[in-house]
Amino acid sequence: MKSRRFNILAVLAALFFLASSAQAAIVVGGSDGWSFSTDGMVNLMGVYQTKDDAPVNVRPNSIDAEGFRIKSGFLPGIIAFNIKAPTMNGLDMAARVGFYPEPSNKNVKNTFDGQIDLREIFFTVDGNFGQVLAGKGLSLFLGQNLLTEMTLMGIGRLGGALNADVGPTLGRIGYGYVYPNFNAQFRYTTPDMNGFKLAVGVYDPSEINGPGVSASETNIPRFEYELSYAGTFGADGTFKAYANGLWQEAKFASTNENVTAWVSAAASWSA
Repeated sequence: MKSRRFNILAVLAALFFLASSAQAAIVVGGSDGWSFSTDGMVNLMGVYQTKDDAPVNVRPNSIDAEGFRIKSGFLPGIIAFNIKAPTMNGLDMAARVGFYPEPSNKNVKNTFDGQIDLREIFFTVDGNFGQVLAGKGLSLFLGQNLLTEMTLMGIGRLGGALNADVGPTLGRIGYGYVYPNFNAQFRYTTPDMNGFKLAVGVYDPSEINGPGVSASETNIPRFEYELSYAGTFGADGTFKAYANGLWQEAKFASTNENVTAWVSAAASWSA
């Protein structure tokens, strides 16, 4: 598969902000300890895609068409709002609501089918104990894979039929890791301990599906963790190493049998 692409508008406004960033584009207030900020971006690209036939005895990939589309990149648009309360008794409390609108639609003329994903709505409390987060946000398991992917601010590949339906294009999702998704959670992160941090979370559980069957009874939450280390090397080099995983149990309603899913992953990133 070959993909030729050119950037029509990578960033429309200088309001770019990711949830992991400490910067805010526009801040209002602050004199009495309360502040309100907003941030966002528009991500739209023109993509021309071609494909090669799969070699003999090699499984074909899912690129099944060639052509031109104007689509969002791997990351859709963002418009987010942040509120920070005055520091009280050493506690910093804040909230964030992040909408991720899709600027493109189906490849059918005169359709009004763009979508807005409410990917982030959470509340945080920070102190010398670390941070507690409650709400909807990016999962710990494989979340760093997504945040450090080189195609996050670019474009990966078009899905089947040139991404005919609404939705962003793809990065390496399905080609090295699965999508971590934004899920309801309670999460605790330790303070920085000489570069080390540990985060553990309790998540809204999911059905565990197999070939033709589904364990749909979820009586306990899903648990996820991440252990990370951030360091430096040389004059300007930085690196981050991490390991994360999840554990969940569900039950087959028809047989009353339990099934357990667990997985762990480790990776590193440097720049």
